[in-house]
Amino acid sequence: MKLKNEGKYSILILFNGIDINSSPFQIEAFPIKIKAFNEINQPKLAFGSNGNGNGQFNSPYGIIVNSNGNIIVSELYNHRIQIFKFEGNFISTFGSQGNANGQFKHRRGMAVNSKGNII
Repeated sequence: MKLKNEGKYSILILFNGIDINSSPFQIEAFPIKIKAFNEINQPKLAFGSNGNGNGQFNSPYGIIVNSNGNIIVSELYNHRIQIFKFEGNFISTFGSQGNANGQFKHRRGMAVNSKGNII
């Protein structure tokens, strides 16, 4: 769906024909200015290094920013998620390799829901 106007919208989500508990919910749409990527000449922020320690990465795959401005990075080969302050300072990490709760196997994408939970 492409929204044409700025404003508040009610969104209903169904999964296999079943209403999601928090649905419908309100969102607010704002116009955005699309920037051509070829206009970006210098990185705005660079942090971390190659490795498996805190603040280090082994194939970072997904990057999102939560409502607090924290940067959340999923790693493919370290099988974890790391969280950083908006300046790039390390906050915490969670996850390990495996198939049990709190474990990942080649962690890829993620999202943050309206309550701030990483999913």
